Amino acid sequence: MIPEIVKRTIAQAIKLLDASGCKYKVIDQDGNEYGVLTVSVPKKLSKTFKHPPGTMHRFYYPLIKDMQPGDVVAIKNFDFEPRALQGAISAWASGNWGKGAYKTCVVGPDVEILRCY
Repeated sequence: MIPEIVKRTIAQAIKLLDASGCKYKVIDQDGNEYGVLTVSVPKKLSKTFKHPPGTMHRFYYPLIKDMQPGDVVAIKNFDFEPRALQGAISAWASGNWGKGAYKTCVVGPDVEILRCY
């Protein structure tokens, strides 16, 4: 049950909104709706993947997981966009070895990684 003061306040607000020519939607505590706007929940945009999630990780992880400081690995790339592969490798390396503990570069379609000391 909505207190009378709240009902009167809502009624006054609706009169003001109507007089101003605004479009609105008011939903009170009891779920009563006033106004002409429709309320909708924003749709979550689904991300489209060029490759299924985890595909890139399964490709590069076996090649770099056992790298020691000073090791260099050239990852021969046939399926992925080189910058995307470099980004995935960099993200993994930062999370596992730390920022600044590696260097990567794109060489044609391939990605090279150096594990630093």
